[in-house]
Amino acid sequence: MADLQYAGSKVTSTVNLEAFASLRDYKKLNFTPTIATHDQSHPLRQYQQPQPPTTTHGIKQIMASLLSSGVRNGKVIKPYRQTTQHHFDHHLLARAKYMVTRSQIRAIRSIFRFLDLPGELRMVIYEYCVDVTAGQNLIAKYYHLIDRELSQNPGKALLDVEAPLIYSSVRTIFLINRQIYSEASSLIHKRGLTFTHGMLDLLDIVDFVRPPLFQNVSSITIDDTGHALFQANILTASWLGQMQLIKQVSDILAKGHQLKQLTIALTDTSLLPHVTNCWNAGYVCGFRDSMRETVASMRKVHNVPSVTLIGFPEPLATELKQLMQEPAKTLLSLPAELRNIIYRSAADWSDVTPALDRTLAKWTDKSGSPPYPPRSTPTILLLNKQITSEALAVLREEPLVIVYPADHTLAKQQHVPNVLKLITRRTLRHVRHLVLDIQTWEWIYSAAAIFPIFANAPLRTAASPPQHLLPPSPTSATTTSLSSLSLTTTVSPPGPRPPGPLRSLHLTYHDALKSQFLRDPAHHYPDATIHQIFRQLQDIRGLRHVSIAGDLPPQYTGPIMRIMRSSAAADVTALAAAAKAVRGDGSVTDVLPRVVEVSAGDRDGDGDVVMSG
Repeated sequence: MADLQYAGSKVTSTVNLEAFASLRDYKKLNFTPTIATHDQSHPLRQYQQPQPPTTTHGIKQIMASLLSSGVRNGKVIKPYRQTTQHHFDHHLLARAKYMVTRSQIRAIRSIFRFLDLPGELRMVIYEYCVDVTAGQNLIAKYYHLIDRELSQNPGKALLDVEAPLIYSSVRTIFLINRQIYSEASSLIHKRGLTFTHGMLDLLDIVDFVRPPLFQNVSSITIDDTGHALFQANILTASWLGQMQLIKQVSDILAKGHQLKQLTIALTDTSLLPHVTNCWNAGYVCGFRDSMRETVASMRKVHNVPSVTLIGFPEPLATELKQLMQEPAKTLLSLPAELRNIIYRSAADWSDVTPALDRTLAKWTDKSGSPPYPPRSTPTILLLNKQITSEALAVLREEPLVIVYPADHTLAKQQHVPNVLKLITRRTLRHVRHLVLDIQTWEWIYSAAAIFPIFANAPLRTAASPPQHLLPPSPTSATTTSLSSLSLTTTVSPPGPRPPGPLRSLHLTYHDALKSQFLRDPAHHYPDATIHQIFRQLQDIRGLRHVSIAGDLPPQYTGPIMRIMRSSAAADVTALAAAAKAVRGDGSVTDVLPRVVEVSAGDRDGDGDVVMSG
């Protein structure tokens, strides 16, 4: 025990050196304590503590107590104990949490930083923390348990032996931080996995070995050296477990790997007849068939520099080895002819008709909207620009077939489902060949929404009367407004239209009400309503092939087809006037569509606009 005496006050005090040792510890922890002396010129002059101000005041109180007459007989007065000479600050106790004790100092000094070790020592530690043999050891222990149980109890079945319930987990060393993860992972890349037993009756290898381990090791060896592959008491579990292991590992490696070597060796001589005599035979062989299923998964593995296959029949082994060593085939590496076949199978817009049938089948409540299915883009069109361009070129050559079924429950215009809810306008602009089969007249309102999309003729200069149709294409120079139950279309000022993409159109139209129209001598067919729909075909020009069949008379469809074959800039006024309607007596007449002024008396009981001609 050493004492320190100082002068400069009326009283000479003796201070225990242990108190000053604690002050040095404060300084090492970024605290600057205060040594209060009565003589400011003394070497032990005041030091200011930077934070917080209240703590500085508290330490001053402590030092004043330490250096005062309160220190007697070599004993240090506790900081929180009041003396008669010094009135302790009542806030000091609340500030005690800012003070560092000696035990805390020792704890701080005892902290060991793992990353301060040299890299060589850290790698040695990683060697003990990283174990890639846990999965193989688990299967081996399970096999020895099975072998012992079945040997001691001959009547016992394999299913009576309890399988281990050990699940895969991530080693703690890989969860600390990125640097440690990177350093520890480098060991995995140098390791290899070896399985001398199959899965037996265990279900999934990933239950106790995580897939990233398979994908990051440098080598994998699967063989049958652990036990006889055709062991009598566990023959089925042994063989199927071996095939299951190879299949599951192949499925994992197909998603990506860093393998440099893959070895699969089936050396049991009992396998030879099944891979030779049975391989190409027509009868059933469980060993051969299960092996073929495994080979199908092995074909998905690529980019393995060294592949060794033992026990597989020739020439399958040679073919598999070459396939697994080569880089994976990409779609763009295939010949163009094969890619076109894939494009035709992956993208087919003729699914519109089945979707329409399903919608009508689910539409039980006609007072509500039809339950349209969600639209989606085929994945083949979302991969990259080259594939999208090639797939669209193939898709454009395929005809779009839309069949409007003969559903006579669509008596009102607002009940007619809109096909544009099943295929977008943007998609329709890629159509080059269109086939429409309208099996009942109610669907003309849905067809009216499709025709303007392919229009490429100059807009009419004359003002047209309002037309009550379904909404035209938003790209056409028209505006639509909904009035009660009909859509009023107003033609905008004339202007050029983009060239239409359509090359051929085949239209079939059936109308069960045609005979009723022709019974009345005052009516003609087509009537004004039907003409207002099909006259839009005159705006589709430059087609190579056009055919219109069904209940529309040839006197009416002939001029329209000639107009559709003409160029977009041709004057078709005479041809348009040549389109005639027929009466019940066989005579022809002009079709003069006329829309009655819309008023309260011009609508029928259902609110539909009455159109006459």
